[in-house]
Amino acid sequence: MPTGLWFNMQINENKVELNQLIQHLRMDGIRTIYYGPFTYNVINELGYHIKQYLDKSKNVRDKAFYAFVELCENIGNYAATYEVVGKKRIGTGLMALSETEKSYCIQTVNYVTVQQQQQLQQRLAKVTSMDRRELRAYKNDLRQQAIQNKHHSGNIGLIEVLLRLNQKVDFHWIETSENLVLFVVKAYIDKKDDSGTKMDDLVIKGEKGTYLTPDVYFSAQTGVCEIKGESYQEDTFEFYNTLINWIDTYIHEVKKPLTLNLKLTYFNTSSSRALQEIFLLLKEYQEQGGEVTINWYYLMHDESMLEEAEDFQLSTGLKFNVISVEKFD
Repeated sequence: MPTGLWFNMQINENKVELNQLIQHLRMDGIRTIYYGPFTYNVINELGYHIKQYLDKSKNVRDKAFYAFVELCENIGNYAATYEVVGKKRIGTGLMALSETEKSYCIQTVNYVTVQQQQQLQQRLAKVTSMDRRELRAYKNDLRQQAIQNKHHSGNIGLIEVLLRLNQKVDFHWIETSENLVLFVVKAYIDKKDDSGTKMDDLVIKGEKGTYLTPDVYFSAQTGVCEIKGESYQEDTFEFYNTLINWIDTYIHEVKKPLTLNLKLTYFNTSSSRALQEIFLLLKEYQEQGGEVTINWYYLMHDESMLEEAEDFQLSTGLKFNVISVEKFD
């Protein structure tokens, strides 16, 4: 990662005013800089400019754009300083886009109160210590809480940025002469397009005995993934974690259409929870523009498997192709 502006600055007793930051930014290879209220129109116009400037692969451009939107919306919603625009309180702050030989960097700066700082520090300590699976689960929990409490946001903006950029995000605090603290976020986007990354197929031969494991064949070349048989393992987490990690790598690095074919005759409760996690991961990929197809095959007259498909669709919001067959291939 490039040496950051915030480390290069000569700050007297670690205190600096925002207008000083702007002057230093202009001398630090900045391509785009904005300071003011982050209204919807401002974010939209800046986003258009950034997309035009980043004349790179769609993957690189999308990563930068999504990080930009999440960080700027956080300023508009939560900054301690604000302007009233059309009778609405809009947070103010600074956004800058810089470029090095290997990466782009989106930096945002805004004031927060000491109380906000303490809350953010606790939350950031938690999320930055999580791996991808834990982070996704935490994000889904926050999203469900927001739905239940009828909140417009689940406060998941920074989590989205961490997930999209594979944790390539730095957070800093700068004291000021005001009774506020500057919250600095630096998000890095590699210029190298990692879409189409080669990866191995995942093949697991099912077993039948005291415990039951399904056959698994995930093709990295075609994106067709199949789980077939019965699922009742001694360590369900370990078994399905292998599948989830493979899918997570595929959708974040290969980024091609994915088809999941399920041909199950039985699965226990812990397997059901693992399948739910797979579906939520695919739902997230679909919401980000990924192409996802889920084919749920069930044996004729097996109403329980038909009902399972219906329940999963209701709980995840995904659309399944539910297909009745006489026997599995």
